[in-house]
Amino acid sequence: ALAVNASFLAAVMPAHAGEWQFTPDSRLSSGYTGNPRFLPEGGQDEVQNSVEIGARLQARTERLALSIAPRASFSRNRSDESLDTSNQYLGLTTSWQSERVVWSGDAQFTLDSTQNSELGTTGLIQGNSRREYAAVGAGARWTMTETLASGADVQWSDVRYAAGSSAGLADYS
Repeated sequence: ALAVNASFLAAVMPAHAGEWQFTPDSRLSSGYTGNPRFLPEGGQDEVQNSVEIGARLQARTERLALSIAPRASFSRNRSDESLDTSNQYLGLTTSWQSERVVWSGDAQFTLDSTQNSELGTTGLIQGNSRREYAAVGAGARWTMTETLASGADVQWSDVRYAAGSSAGLADYS
């Protein structure tokens, strides 16, 4: 598959207010892809236009760090509307530091399409079904001495597909 891409990136200077920092981000792109479905017969060439908008809101003190990062991306294809996508993402991270222990937590929420989520793992685009992904994690790092530290992390994730088994996809945790 041949892919040609032209992008425009607009990054606005971050804004600061006290201990808070806000950093917006946006991207516009247009690209050409030959055979985007990777069909053996060659498939149809496609022109895709995309826009992505996002931001990061961060707060930091001597002990606490907090970050919230929403992002959305939309792509539209000239010929094949079944390749269009509308994806939303939200990331949350936090950490708190005591004298010897750093506690951390994070959460990721994604609403995207199997065109985006399954292409990287399978290399195939069979359809364009909505996927809901959620992950939550927590951890702790204990500094025992200047040269010795220990830690532990736990994470849970859940994936659900709108089309489910009718598209050959199975929900999993």
